[in-house]
Amino acid sequence: MAPIVNSNLTKQQQEDEMLKIAKEHGGEIEVSLIIS
Repeated sequence: MAPIVNSNLTKQQQEDEMLKIAKEHGGEIEVSLIIS
C-alpha cells in the first residue's frame, strides 16, 4: 500500500517522506522500488 503524498511537495520531498514511512514499517526496499 503506497502512502498518500501531498502533491505540492517536490519529487525529492515525496521520496524522503515515503522512505521515512517505509522505515517505520520496515519496508524501505519495497518503497524504493516503487519510487524508481
